Amino acid sequence: MKTLRFFFAAIAATALVFGCKPDDNQDDGNGNQHENTDPTPEPEKNPSITVNTDLTTFNFEAKAESVTFNVLANYDWTITKTGLEWCSVTPESGEADDLVTVKIAPQDNPDKAERQGTFTISIPGKDCSKEFTVIQEAKGEPKPVVIAKWQFTAIWVNEEPSAPTNKTNPNAEGAALATAWQNGQPVASNVVRGGFLSFVSTAATPVFTVGPATHKKDRFRAAYLNSNDYFLFSLDEIDLAAKDTLMFCNACVQIANVTKGPGKYALEYSYNKTDWTLLRDVAVNTSAANNPEPLDFKLEAAAAYKGPFYLRVRINGTKSANGTELEEGSEKTVFISVNDTNYPSTNSYDVRDAFYDEDWAYVYFAVKKSAE
Repeated sequence: MKTLRFFFAAIAATALVFGCKPDDNQDDGNGNQHENTDPTPEPEKNPSITVNTDLTTFNFEAKAESVTFNVLANYDWTITKTGLEWCSVTPESGEADDLVTVKIAPQDNPDKAERQGTFTISIPGKDCSKEFTVIQEAKGEPKPVVIAKWQFTAIWVNEEPSAPTNKTNPNAEGAALATAWQNGQPVASNVVRGGFLSFVSTAATPVFTVGPATHKKDRFRAAYLNSNDYFLFSLDEIDLAAKDTLMFCNACVQIANVTKGPGKYALEYSYNKTDWTLLRDVAVNTSAANNPEPLDFKLEAAAAYKGPFYLRVRINGTKSANGTELEEGSEKTVFISVNDTNYPSTNSYDVRDAFYDEDWAYVYFAVKKSAE
């Protein structure tokens, strides 16, 4: 017998002795006393189920885990599950007046959809029950985490090198970036220290330019180009586990004139800035200027890696987009731009500024952790 059963039995015995025992003898109406042989029946208990939680819904992450709570009922009870083939609820029954710990333990959810079911604690034959819902998140695809980004809208400057000004967001930080950009210094990442965008040229002095106010500001431009010059995105350190995916998003290569800008590029990466691996060749559209060609890619890590990472967009030849041969070092312009097709756009920087905020379009690196 459990302690609580002894306790309730003792109370019942006391009630029987002191409050519930009938007279031994009763008058039959004629003055005769007769012994009473019919005991008074014990009153029926009101069924009750008590739990030590206020929750009626238990929410779980996609991974296997468990929670417990206590159940105390004054009658024997059972648990009935509905739609919970993926989740154990134990024990499935308990005895009256026993304090029982119930454990809810869903399995790992490998699916891309949330799942849920219910279980009910009830007293058989009595109108007394408590219902609970179990909901488990979907494992799905891990969300990428941005590790470096560049917002070119924060560094648009005027055309006069003698007095560079930041016309996009006039603040000290933006003005400093604008000045550095116009002087050919690397543009630092908005997110991580050690993330830079620069232009590497075979010329003695590469030229970084900006267009007039009628040009969009979402560009990083260079001029006086030679074959094998390149834009360089560098990360001092990335940390990848095996099968993690490194992503590069929203960047495009672009030219202002199909007869004056190089038409072919090589997208390459390296871990030491010496040995380069080709991701793919990129050809600019030959029929229309200002037609961006995406540079997005995904690279799955074959093994764990922690160290520097370099991505370059290299000019792969001296011919323009429509086939015109370009003189080395001539004043032709190429630029990296943000793929902003889903964002408001106008040629007027005053109007475009009205749409600027922290989440505006940007070029970025991200890591998607392996689901394994």
